[in-house]
Amino acid sequence: MRVVFQSRADALSRRGGDTVQMLRTAEELRALGVRVDLAEEPAPDLADANLVHIFNIQDANQTLRQLDNAARQGVPVAVSTIFWDLRHVYRDEDFVRCHDAATVRLAARLHWRLPYLLLRAKNLPRLRKIDRGIREVLARADLLLPNSYAEAEQLAILYDAPFIRAKAAVVPNAVTLPPADAVAPAEPAAIPGLPARYVLQVGRIEYVKGQLKVIRALMDWPEIPLVFVGRGENRHYLDACRRLGERRGNTWFVAEVAHEALPAIYRRAGVHVLPSLRESPGLATLEAALHGANCVVSFHGPVMEYFGDKVWYCDPASAASIGRAIVTAWESPASGHLGERIRTDLTWQQAARATLRAYGMLRNRR
Repeated sequence: MRVVFQSRADALSRRGGDTVQMLRTAEELRALGVRVDLAEEPAPDLADANLVHIFNIQDANQTLRQLDNAARQGVPVAVSTIFWDLRHVYRDEDFVRCHDAATVRLAARLHWRLPYLLLRAKNLPRLRKIDRGIREVLARADLLLPNSYAEAEQLAILYDAPFIRAKAAVVPNAVTLPPADAVAPAEPAAIPGLPARYVLQVGRIEYVKGQLKVIRALMDWPEIPLVFVGRGENRHYLDACRRLGERRGNTWFVAEVAHEALPAIYRRAGVHVLPSLRESPGLATLEAALHGANCVVSFHGPVMEYFGDKVWYCDPASAASIGRAIVTAWESPASGHLGERIRTDLTWQQAARATLRAYGMLRNRR
């Protein structure tokens, strides 16, 4: 069986959780005997392909072009939706205060809701076009592979698409397990000088992940070390985080590190926090829990399905809520129960097997 994987055009140059999901799924499917090829071009030759598997539905126009190419060549398509409901993202104060456009930042000084309302009016036609595109993708795909039942239901309801329930198979997100004989180093070699225990956030530094609110949330607890690992692409947001972190003190910013260096960093985290405005559910949270950290997560997304009562939930729009959750998690003993569940149920090997079963469902229907 040959499957061609496709994703957004910059999936390999601007890596995110969707990139990790695509690459690790490919690796484990190959171990199961499936030939998987990654196609970076939008319209690859599919002459001997049995299936096209597209990752990420957010750029619907690109996904539709990929669907068109598969349809012209008579190849069925599976789509890992990796969908986030972004409606509440643009209502966030930090979105306008750290916007790339100087006029938006200037208007936010008067009142942050002013540029929010103007941007909403300006972007409404574009957002409606995106919504129409997503619904068309849902209708045309032969198989949908959401990361959770909650994601599938969200898509069905938001896009008036109950028909997707008949062609959806859930493939949970997963983590890479450390080797059984791995030895935990006393100090992360890549980052000497970090404290022995800290609150950690791993991920791209951007307003949707809430680093600025995390710093605000812990201004009254300067004794708690705070470490951010990740690159920042919005200069205004990154600068705001650094300025506030300097005022707070006891705050570290570490540039993006190699993925293989992260386990040692996770192991020293008393708490990992991800007050994100959109995740499904957040690979960094899964990895941190796997390595023993207590985890604070946003109440947005399919978090209950993954984490149940094994994490501390917060309102990602409220620094006070984030602070309460972090401090409670910091003061609580590490149980390890969530890590045990992840190690048992949420591995890339299992995700690949679930994906292959879903491919079989598609073959049986055709």
